[in-house]
Amino acid sequence: AEVHAAEMELQGPPEMRTGLLTMRTPAALSPGLYRAEVSVEGVAWHPRSTTTGFWVKDERLLAAGPRLAVSRDWIRADGKVLPVVGTTYMASDVHRKFLFEPNPAVWDRDFAEMKRQGINMVRTGLWTAWSRVMIDPGAVDENVLSALDAYVLTAARHGILVCFNFYAFLPPAYGDANPYLGPRALEGQRALLTAVARRYRGVGWVHWDLINEPSYAPPEGVWKNLPIGDEHEARAWREWAVARHGEDLDLLRDLWRDRTEALLAAPGADEIGHNFLREQRRPRKVRDFFEFTQVAVAGWAALLRDTLKAAGGDALVTLGQDEGGAGTRPAQLLHADSVDYTAIHTWWNNDDLLWDGVMTKALGKPNVHQETGLMSLQDPDGAPWRTPAAAADLLDRKFAYAF
Repeated sequence: AEVHAAEMELQGPPEMRTGLLTMRTPAALSPGLYRAEVSVEGVAWHPRSTTTGFWVKDERLLAAGPRLAVSRDWIRADGKVLPVVGTTYMASDVHRKFLFEPNPAVWDRDFAEMKRQGINMVRTGLWTAWSRVMIDPGAVDENVLSALDAYVLTAARHGILVCFNFYAFLPPAYGDANPYLGPRALEGQRALLTAVARRYRGVGWVHWDLINEPSYAPPEGVWKNLPIGDEHEARAWREWAVARHGEDLDLLRDLWRDRTEALLAAPGADEIGHNFLREQRRPRKVRDFFEFTQVAVAGWAALLRDTLKAAGGDALVTLGQDEGGAGTRPAQLLHADSVDYTAIHTWWNNDDLLWDGVMTKALGKPNVHQETGLMSLQDPDGAPWRTPAAAADLLDRKFAYAF
């Protein structure tokens, strides 16, 4: 039903005309999704009309979400096994800017199509622009939170669960030197997670993914495993090394084959990686440093998990790692105790689909195959490398091996 119709005159220069419309209705709008159709007459550009939308918050719908839990191999909804068939989705019009340029009418159309195709969960969240969401710790933009409310409500309207991801590749450092160990970095990260999770306490439609495909590395070394080189790392590494090997530095020097003066300094970036000749490298020290980075990321994940649980209740928490977790980057098996379920992104390594799923599965916890799909590859002429049939067969295998 139509609840309001009006005309108004736009003001301003030809390049940017705006207007503010006050909507007057006979009674307060009831909870639900409303579409707003806007058209401009007598102009040369196309399209001359657009459809957007807004929500009047529906507390009953938010409270109707299932309670998610985990068993040995499965996510469960209200106790029943939930075989996840999902997709990564922000928005089909503005993609990652969906919380800054929200259009619930577009989301509603897309979620309806997903429901018809059998989708029961989407993974979404923030990959960039964290400073736009929260300028200073605790100062979260209410417009962004309202947009997320509308997104969750739109998904819930179609019975689709939302896994919301907070960070990508490296957590933001908020002016600190180390995104995993710096106190200012952790203060900023915890403030954002608290503000968001507190808003959805008791809402079963949404749960949390800490970070997408993380590395322990400086910003220029993303998707590698490298020392960051800051004071927080130096102190934590020294403490870890002494706790791991004892206080007898002569024994540690022999173990690491390290004859340098800076025994307890982290290895250099030039020492990371395989080489046929040692060339003054200390591979045993590098091996220990890799273990230290795993402990650091697992501790970071546990701290943020506890932050989310304290603010938002018992909503599930995961960490979305890709095939790098089977190498030296933060590994599913080594941060499994810090999350409710682990995740593997089977994206590039198409010859290792079964291997990557099996070798990242922690005992007693589900390992969800997130963000699986087909990377776009072309031959030298720019033509698709795979035929549609070959692409379909590969996607079939990815789903089959996941289950």
